[in-house]
Amino acid sequence: MSVSKALIFEGVGCVEVLAGLVVNTFITAINLRDWWTSRKLKPYDKIMANLGFSRVFLLICFFLRIVNRISKLNVYSSPAQRCAFRTAQLLFDFASLWFAMWLCLLYFVKVTMFKNHFFVWVKLRIPQLVPPVVIITYVASFIFGFIYAFSVGETSDVMDGVNLPTNRSVYKELSYMIPLYFIGHVLPFICVSISTSLLIQTIGHHIRHVKANITGFKRPRLDAHLSAIRSAVLLEFMTISNLLATFIFHFDFYGYFEANVSVLFLVSYPLFHSLVIVTGNVKLKRVLWGIVDCVKGKLAIERCLISQHIESKRETNAQQK
Repeated sequence: MSVSKALIFEGVGCVEVLAGLVVNTFITAINLRDWWTSRKLKPYDKIMANLGFSRVFLLICFFLRIVNRISKLNVYSSPAQRCAFRTAQLLFDFASLWFAMWLCLLYFVKVTMFKNHFFVWVKLRIPQLVPPVVIITYVASFIFGFIYAFSVGETSDVMDGVNLPTNRSVYKELSYMIPLYFIGHVLPFICVSISTSLLIQTIGHHIRHVKANITGFKRPRLDAHLSAIRSAVLLEFMTISNLLATFIFHFDFYGYFEANVSVLFLVSYPLFHSLVIVTGNVKLKRVLWGIVDCVKGKLAIERCLISQHIESKRETNAQQK
């Protein structure tokens, strides 16, 4: 790859990482502010706060790796440093995917009316189930990340400039990578896909029920339902893209694909997935528009002050003449 092309990839990756840090820090900060104010959070907000928190540190890991590659510092060259860094990255990578899965499942359980006694029991006990779910997610992500980082010596990794030269190394990598990435990536993807399809089916059934039972000339307002379907489809598309990019990034041992493109997809996933969550959440969207209105107001005041200063300066110059 040419130097100019590599710099373009690195520059776009840095922009995506920085934008993702802003969005996920916003999600975490708003939920922490609410917790600090009321000393309690809804189960949905607890999962969302941990999702933003894990993605902030995942993006920091991505940023450090991009900077390390650009500057060629090789800051984690020793096996112990490499193991620690990979453990941290996989911890937040697996945790963010599992929190995204819990968020999808929680929303599905929240909007669906169940007749099964088990699902009714789960729905009633969601506030008690969320704290142990959060702890188990972090602990399991750390364990699986540490096992992978400790067991694997080298990986085919474009961000480290490493390629596996022998089939023996490939078989050794696969013996650890396939089970761990199934738990960390494929299993959350399966659960998200199932819950998303059931959620779309439930919302579609509700829309048909509302249209079939409408009386009078007033049309029902279905904007919220259609918006939820669009968000669910968009999130599922991004989840599929992230899974494919992950497999190309980690399992393309001999460079058959352009790995830098998969890096951009991996880095963009925490950004755009979180953006869709923000636009679909009433509380976050209200705070975001409040910030935008405040910035617009300050800019308008500054423009007014500047115009007044220019006008007064013109009047002073006119009087001097």
